[in-house]
Amino acid sequence: MDRPLAQLCRELSAEIDHLCDGLAAGLLDPSAWQADMARALIEHHIAAFLISHPDRTLTPDDWKTIKFAVGEQIDRLNRFADTIEAEGWSERMRARAQLYPGSLKQTYSAGRWVEWDLPCHPGDGGTECNVGCKCSWRVDVIDVEQGLADAYWVRHIEDSCQGCLSRESLYSPYRIQP
Repeated sequence: MDRPLAQLCRELSAEIDHLCDGLAAGLLDPSAWQADMARALIEHHIAAFLISHPDRTLTPDDWKTIKFAVGEQIDRLNRFADTIEAEGWSERMRARAQLYPGSLKQTYSAGRWVEWDLPCHPGDGGTECNVGCKCSWRVDVIDVEQGLADAYWVRHIEDSCQGCLSRESLYSPYRIQP
């Protein structure tokens, strides 16, 4: 994982711990916790896209990409908040909350490879490892002006779920062309 992304994931993880502490202590109710978590997710997904491509001015399509990625996480968060509301908080739920930093990988990858139309991204939920995906893309540019490249799904040595194995066989190479 790239260093700036790893730092961003650590920051979100710390914020999630803080919010979980507030919920556990009764300082936040599930509704306030959900709202604060949603804010943190939105801010960190925007940051993940921005650090992946620091010189880029966000376009309307970029905002759609970010909105799609964070929207999936907000949907999961809403269901999680409903569970907390119904069952009450327990410390075992903290581990579930700590899955959210992994979702930043999808937005980061989408931003890093924004110029290339890739079929999927690590952590996008399309594999069994979900947000725990440690895979990445390698894009070998053949001709920038023509928009021609070969992309390769690079499986991490510790990431061999069936979905990632399938992506490796399907997308190595994946020809990007106009």
